[in-house]
Amino acid sequence: RAVRERRVTIGAMNLLAEHKAALEEIDALLAAAKLDAFAARIRALARPAIGLKTRAALPADLASGVMRFGGQPDLPAGFKWPSEGVDPISFIAQVRLDQIARFDVEGLLPRFGMLTLFTDSFCDHVRVHHFADVSALIATPPPDGVPSYPAAGVDERAELHLPAHSSAWIGLDAPAQWPGSAARRAA
Repeated sequence: RAVRERRVTIGAMNLLAEHKAALEEIDALLAAAKLDAFAARIRALARPAIGLKTRAALPADLASGVMRFGGQPDLPAGFKWPSEGVDPISFIAQVRLDQIARFDVEGLLPRFGMLTLFTDSFCDHVRVHHFADVSALIATPPPDGVPSYPAAGVDERAELHLPAHSSAWIGLDAPAQWPGSAARRAA
């Protein structure tokens, strides 16, 4: 599908026009929370991200080479199913890189191929594989006894993300410097 791409520059960020609404929402939330003293620093932490939203699977979502969560992965013939020790881990998602490339405004991902994600039930052990030739992938059922999840379709979108308030990226001695914190009120 052809998508018309409009980019905007906000500060040092080269973003898609879709990010502008997210920045406006961040500004409104900062104003409502009376975080004016920290607004510029918080806004500067906003980073472009690629949002993947699941939905009920359509028949087309089950075709080979299509981006989806759950179901059966499309893997190269002879691919050894990932495991942690002797235990195979579950397929979680496959992401078409050409489908999300326009949202990768920082150019961090390959522009082609499929990323396929596997993990154990606690997400302690994650495996990500990149397969460059999507046309060579075939639907592959999981090994016996490996949990699988129902297939879900995926819609992609541009998003902005902020780090968690306790993140070292923020550079504040949280929570003491955050407005409304007990430590700040006591000072």
